[in-house]
Amino acid sequence: MALIHPKAEAFVFNSAGLHENSLQRTGNTDFSSLVQRTRALSAQGDFLTYMNSTTDPAQQIDNALFLRREVAGENRPWINPMKINHRSPASPNGKEDADFGADRDAYLKELDASAQRLQQDFAAGKPLRSFPPVRAAQ
Repeated sequence: MALIHPKAEAFVFNSAGLHENSLQRTGNTDFSSLVQRTRALSAQGDFLTYMNSTTDPAQQIDNALFLRREVAGENRPWINPMKINHRSPASPNGKEDADFGADRDAYLKELDASAQRLQQDFAAGKPLRSFPPVRAAQ
């Protein structure tokens, strides 16, 4: 919202980064004004913040593969595995969403294709930025 309203201040918590395409949707030409008005708060060791701040190309590929395994519930199978079975924590009683499985599977295929493109781009020497940075002053 702060990208659209030039005087609004923003506070983000363990936030995903903003892709360059966000500028096109709002008519802005750069993020400088937004950065000055945004405060980002992140928990130490937060997965999303780590992914957004990673610039090493090989690590970006590893991050994409880790995200894919995490969404699939394949990381840490014996210790506190992540099980995503509904769209929102606000779902009634955290009940399983009957349509969610097919959507999650489709997203996993997108993640597979994205990781494959990253690997191909890396092999071809192209620059990588798989997870956009958080745009914030602090």
